[in-house]
Amino acid sequence: MTFNILGTLLAALLIGSGPVPAEELPGTGTMSIELQRLAPYLDNDALALPGHTERSNSCSVRLLAGALGYRRDPDRFRNEFFESLVIDDYADRAAGKYNYVKPDEVPSIMQSAMTVPAGISDDRIKAIAGFCSIKGKNLWVETEKAGRISLARMIRGVVLSSVLEGTDEDPLAIANAIDARTSAAHRPTGK
Repeated sequence: MTFNILGTLLAALLIGSGPVPAEELPGTGTMSIELQRLAPYLDNDALALPGHTERSNSCSVRLLAGALGYRRDPDRFRNEFFESLVIDDYADRAAGKYNYVKPDEVPSIMQSAMTVPAGISDDRIKAIAGFCSIKGKNLWVETEKAGRISLARMIRGVVLSSVLEGTDEDPLAIANAIDARTSAAHRPTGK
C-alpha cells in the first residue's frame, strides 16, 4: 500500500516552508527497531501483535502499537489508542495563544516533522512520526477559504485515515470524540 502523506496534506489544505524538529529521537536505534518491527502488522491484521510496545518511551511507537491493537480489538485498545491521539491545546487556545505559520511554510514543516529513522519508508509511519512531532506545538495556519486550521489535527486525520483504512471505523468521528473529551476536561466548572 502506498499512502502519499505529503500529497494528502497539501490537497487537504489547498495551500502551499520553517522547519519543526521531528520527534525527539533519543535511543533512535530502539525506536527504529520497534517501528520496523511493527510495520508489517499494518498490512496483516491476522498477525498476533508483539507485546510491550504500548509502554514505549516513543510517542510514535505507542501510537502505532495503539493503532494496531485498535484495528484488532477496538474495545480492548480504545483508551490507549485514543489517548495517543490527544491534542491538548485547549488552555493555550482559551488564552488566545496560537502559533501561526505561513501557508507556504506548511510543506516544509510537515516534511521536517515526518522525519523517521533510516530504513523506514512507510508513509503511514511517517505520518505518525509527524503527528507526534507537532502535536504539542499548537501550530496553526490561516487560510482564506477554510479559516484557521490546526496542523496537528490535520495530520491526525491523515494518521487515522491511513491506519484505519480497510476497517469500518470513522476517522472523523474518532477525532471528534477525542477532541470533545479533551475539551470537556478544560471547561470551567459551574457553581
